Amino acid sequence: MEWPRVELGRVVRIRNGTIDPSRFPDETFELFSIPGFDEARSEVTSGDAIKSNKTAVVPGDVLFSKLNPRIQRVWVVPQTRGSRQISSTEFWPLVCDSKVIDRQYLRHFLLSPGVRDRLSPSTEAATKSRSRIKPYQLLSERIPLPPLSEQRRIVEILDQADRLRRLRTEADAKADRILPALFIKMFGDPATNPMGWPVVPLGQLGRPLSGGAFPISEQGLTDGEVPFIKVSDMNTEGNEWFIRRANNYVSLAALRRLKVTPAPGGTTVFPKIGAAVATNKKRLLVQETAYDNNVIGVIPRDSKYSAYLFGFFQLFDLRTLARSTALPSIKTSELARLPVPKPRPQLAESFAARFLALSETRDAAVRGRRRIDDFFQVLMHQAFSGPLTASWREARMKELLQEMEQQAQILREVHK
Repeated sequence: MEWPRVELGRVVRIRNGTIDPSRFPDETFELFSIPGFDEARSEVTSGDAIKSNKTAVVPGDVLFSKLNPRIQRVWVVPQTRGSRQISSTEFWPLVCDSKVIDRQYLRHFLLSPGVRDRLSPSTEAATKSRSRIKPYQLLSERIPLPPLSEQRRIVEILDQADRLRRLRTEADAKADRILPALFIKMFGDPATNPMGWPVVPLGQLGRPLSGGAFPISEQGLTDGEVPFIKVSDMNTEGNEWFIRRANNYVSLAALRRLKVTPAPGGTTVFPKIGAAVATNKKRLLVQETAYDNNVIGVIPRDSKYSAYLFGFFQLFDLRTLARSTALPSIKTSELARLPVPKPRPQLAESFAARFLALSETRDAAVRGRRRIDDFFQVLMHQAFSGPLTASWREARMKELLQEMEQQAQILREVHK
């Protein structure tokens, strides 16, 4: 049985209507914003604290972010907690025709990789991070439309799988907090240095060094010998502790020609420019690696302090070093002067041993999460191509055929 595929615009409309909350200074609103989505919570605030127009929404609206579809943001407005509900104008509130499409099914469809991949190239903006799609681009998407009962079965399966992913993410988040806690237990908070370690410039413990300016033609070589890290690699991989493999490689010949020395194992690296500074992402390279000139590496002068320096930068806020420009950046000379407590070498070695044990556990967790993510992507593909619910469908074929006929009749009547 083949599902009909219809344009979203036939079963979904975009809710219109804006509101200026500042005109109601004493009223409390529940605001759904882009930052709120990223933090997984809406914001309850008074009208006088909201300085721009918003879109009026109601429970059940499916909020789809038109801003940079490479980052998937889809939110179903929950039941109200007593306040008027509004959303950022960067969201489109989608209203479903409940006779033919389930809102949670729509949410999963909009989060599927195929939708993201089709919409991403069609955005327009001066920068990728501010790119937006047009309404017709979204509403012309063709969605597979099984009967409602099968849509709900698909939602049930995907929700269960997504719940497992969230549990794994929460476990990983707890694991991420182990290393900073161990660092503070052994060395104290570096901001206050309660153990009274001697304070030295960072340059005495590690040499800050920018990467090389590699031409595009020198990157991504299948026969390259040295892994090559770019800022984009750091952003897309998340806040992991190690890079075991790189997406790009460079040749030793290119390194010699450009007079670039690869960073040795034990080097801590992080972005030096742009919005990535604020995210405070960083890595400890575990093998000899090259990196581009938008990345800074802190190369340990003594391998005993490799893990210590990485732990220090897990706690240090890089934004305090970023210059206030249109693209905030970090200067290696300023980084070299940064005051850093220097513990005894024996204690730094002890921390490194524990760090290694934690890293092995972390590596296993990362591999497990990737397997779960890969499995979920397979489920998403099967959900919207048919195989996911094939056996369930075969057991209910008669009822589903009746539902499909009713569904087709509704669509014909709506668009006469």
